[in-house]
Amino acid sequence: VNEYVSRYTMIETRTKEYSNETIFTIFVELGRFTKTLDQCETMLDKWCYAITHMTDLEECPTELQCSELDRFFTSAEIAALDTEQKLNYRKDMITERDRYELDKEMREEGRAEGKAEGKAEGKLEDAFNLKTLGIDIDTICKATGLTRVVVAGL
Repeated sequence: VNEYVSRYTMIETRTKEYSNETIFTIFVELGRFTKTLDQCETMLDKWCYAITHMTDLEECPTELQCSELDRFFTSAEIAALDTEQKLNYRKDMITERDRYELDKEMREEGRAEGKAEGKAEGKLEDAFNLKTLGIDIDTICKATGLTRVVVAGL
């Protein structure tokens, strides 16, 4: 039995009838969680350990490395960044999403028209090379058919 998990249901005080079985509340009292990392067996134990010890952990322990907790630890790393680092991270993520969406769109367009799937990569590479040569963004957009957002992110 988890001594740190409490389950409550509701009772109607006038009639002393319990509410519907589907209406209940579960509290996880992290202050009561005392297990060591070696004692964590269930996913709930691992979550409680991760949340309770987050400020003490330099990196994710091997015992906690699983797909369920990966996003949690990644989010914690991002939250720990300073303001400038967070801004740079967001810009990088926007650029990556733009590249992904453009690539996906170009592949779909290439399939529909019977063109090679490498068309999108070629356009991105051309745009990158033109930008490196100092060609202005508007000219690159006209030459490649890419949007200003995509070209600016290269």
